[in-house]
Amino acid sequence: MSDKKNNYEYNLLLELADNNDIFAMKEIASITFNDSILSLNNSDRLKAFEYLKNLVENKDSEAFLTLGALYYSGETEFVKQDYKSAEYYYNEALNLKPLNFNYNTTALNNLGYCYYYGRNNEPDYKKAFQCFGKAAYLNHPNAMYKIGDMYEKGLYVKKCLNTAFYWYKKSYAYSGNDHYNLASVSQRIGRAYLYGEGTEINLLRALKYLQIAEKHFYSLAINKPILSNSNFVNKPLKFTQELLEKVRRQLNLLI
Repeated sequence: MSDKKNNYEYNLLLELADNNDIFAMKEIASITFNDSILSLNNSDRLKAFEYLKNLVENKDSEAFLTLGALYYSGETEFVKQDYKSAEYYYNEALNLKPLNFNYNTTALNNLGYCYYYGRNNEPDYKKAFQCFGKAAYLNHPNAMYKIGDMYEKGLYVKKCLNTAFYWYKKSYAYSGNDHYNLASVSQRIGRAYLYGEGTEINLLRALKYLQIAEKHFYSLAINKPILSNSNFVNKPLKFTQELLEKVRRQLNLLI
């Protein structure tokens, strides 16, 4: 929906949501806070935020997850960055299904980030590993490469580059069209082939994956302008380009 203010379908959702329709509230919250928040004005976002709070009161797990993400990023005028609140809402998203293994893998992954980087307190690699590990086992691609990072760095688990490389390759296979995941994990795979970390050195494969990483970092900057001037894109893009330069120099020496 490129123009939501004049879109008949979006207006229909608004009419339904104003009549306390849960489905419509969830759709509007998803459109606003997950898809294209920058295309909506403040009144649109405020209304969507009120729907989101209503969904939280109705114990909707996706609403808890979205609210956790808003507190984690602090990117709206309605929610200031608060990692303690983010951790709370991510945990609540999981606790809504405490008696079975039908986990919300996105909540597990995001909670893993809170523990891994110590967003609320000090880093807790044991808890991070538990969150990433379950989500990775359940095929969440972001969690797969974070588990790879923990094996690559020896955080909580014994360092094992072969295991790290396995999870990087599996993450790549499950990434779909996710630019961030493809960029991040392709960079790791390319680096592994460049230095022989968990696999044999293969400069042509290193070149292939690092070029994929560079392409997707550029796509992130183009499609998500709010990220284009941040370390979220700039720092890993610069590192990717430095690795590419090393690969090209070594390939030129072989010619």
